[in-house]
Amino acid sequence: MVDVRDVAKGHLLADERGQEGERYLLTGRNFTLNRLFADLSRIAGVPPPPLRMNGNLVLPGVAFMERIGFPIPTSTDEVRSGAQWFTYRNDKARRDLGWSPRPHEETLEDTVRWQLEELGERVSGHRLTDLAMRGAGTAFRMLPFSR
Repeated sequence: MVDVRDVAKGHLLADERGQEGERYLLTGRNFTLNRLFADLSRIAGVPPPPLRMNGNLVLPGVAFMERIGFPIPTSTDEVRSGAQWFTYRNDKARRDLGWSPRPHEETLEDTVRWQLEELGERVSGHRLTDLAMRGAGTAFRMLPFSR
């Protein structure tokens, strides 16, 4: 997870300081989806998704629902992605570009705050569960995952 503002800054730094033909990974800190849900729960003040499911067991059902056009809050691509374990290192971007991402908590706090501002009156006096689910984007949906 990395803040889009940091990625934009990284692109500018790559243009200024990067070497032609080189690639720079503009990544944030590696952590599990459990950690992401725990942080979002704390920041948004809502419980994490109540259900954790194995992606391999859920994928056929999600694929079927997509095929028949039934609206669901995830996609086969999201299920596959959520079932993977990705790790990245941004050492080269830090070293060569002088780039560094902000803490992921700041990004999550800003995301939840922005969503509250965008929804405004539509959520005043209501529970924030749906807001948190939508406000955090794909990551806070009921994503099946295997880790």
